[in-house]
Amino acid sequence: MKRLIKAMAISVMMASMTQVVTADDFDDVREVVGKYFVGTEEGRPDLLEEAFLPSLEIQYVMSDGSLGRITAADYISRFRPGVKANRKGRVVNMDVVGNAATVKAEIIMGERLYTDYLLLLKLSDGWRVSNKIATYRQR
Repeated sequence: MKRLIKAMAISVMMASMTQVVTADDFDDVREVVGKYFVGTEEGRPDLLEEAFLPSLEIQYVMSDGSLGRITAADYISRFRPGVKANRKGRVVNMDVVGNAATVKAEIIMGERLYTDYLLLLKLSDGWRVSNKIATYRQR
């Protein structure tokens, strides 16, 4: 029994050592989400390409209740360089564990309040948004 407890304690210690999260990770995640906000607000598709993985998919519920899906390329193509949008985003909360993070963001666009749930991964070249789901309601 002592060996089992000792083995479990060592496993927990090793797992926690590989899941070290620093203040820099939180800052880096916030920076990536900032690129998403600025890219969509100020017409900067280049920033969206930096923030999103090419494999990103945005999912949402369509008006008929079915699943809507948009690829990163399709979403980014909606933004023209220099064409500003009347939208403002903010981070509501963030959770970072090891090389994975979630961010709840709110975006005000006209009379709508969008809520985005962003999933981020820390790859060899840094943090990127890997997927997002979105919904909205009238303000």
